[in-house]
Amino acid sequence: MTQYNIVSTDEFHQPNPAFVCKNWALNLVLSEQQGYRVKCRNPRCSLGCYQDWRQKQSYVLRRLFQRYLPSDVKTYRGCLKLHDNATRDDHKAIVTKYLRALKWHSAKHNAIIEVHLTAHITGRPNNMHYDLLVYSGLPKTMLRRIAKSAWRNVGGLYASVPEMESEDERIKAIKYTTKDTTEARKEYVHLPSSNGFHLTRYSSNFWQGHSVESLWSELKLEWFPPTENTAPETNDAPIMNSKFSDTSMASFSPSHDDQIAYKVRDKRLRDIAQSYMRQFAPKTPDKAMTLHALSTKLSIPAGWLQNLVDVTEGVHRTLDNRYFMPALE
Repeated sequence: MTQYNIVSTDEFHQPNPAFVCKNWALNLVLSEQQGYRVKCRNPRCSLGCYQDWRQKQSYVLRRLFQRYLPSDVKTYRGCLKLHDNATRDDHKAIVTKYLRALKWHSAKHNAIIEVHLTAHITGRPNNMHYDLLVYSGLPKTMLRRIAKSAWRNVGGLYASVPEMESEDERIKAIKYTTKDTTEARKEYVHLPSSNGFHLTRYSSNFWQGHSVESLWSELKLEWFPPTENTAPETNDAPIMNSKFSDTSMASFSPSHDDQIAYKVRDKRLRDIAQSYMRQFAPKTPDKAMTLHALSTKLSIPAGWLQNLVDVTEGVHRTLDNRYFMPALE
């Protein structure tokens, strides 16, 4: 049994996550110019971007399972847990050893065993575990025994690997694994930290000769067939499955940032920014925030936000110049 460190207190999530992508204003403009939703999908940028990243993972995994799996395999879902307070290095080492162990079993039995792990950050005391997807040509009893015992043998605490027997069950499991569900959007509030751990790990041939990006490109070609006026390819998703409050894209220069930020006369941008304020600004005086703190939380430059609070109905300011916005009755 691998020695296990259970005394460290490494953090896996950001203590003060951004609610809105830092470049939401630019992406709103680009979305309207190009005719489809431009999104950031950086899982460490903001909670909205994290949800968009999870949605992309969900689409890509569904495409793989529906079109490209070998015909003679069975599919499984599962959960892999580590001991409380496992460090980032513990996670990296144990998952790496687990993938190697399954590869060894695959070669020993001359059979397919392909796995995909998605990190699920739960906060303390359990920190983070993995939601598992597996497909294999081995008999069910043997595969489940191998998958669970291999996890324990490399230092894991607990593993469950039930079979998925129907297409509907597979779709539900993929959406749960990626947290691309309505329930997840409400409770999944731990934004991954930027300390370098992987949010997904998978075996070498899991994608069956494809990749996340190649499958994503395949899906985008179906959603947005090429035309004479097709705009440059970007990270996008179907309009019917998105909201403008979820959009964003890559970074842009400070000069462009300033131009976007101070165009307060642009009603479209102002309306979106005000909707963010109503959703995410403090609701009571005891939780009121300074203009700088509110600017950081909402990803709205302070100069623009100062003008915005002056023209937005319902914004209150305390005697020590902190802002809050009570919920509308």
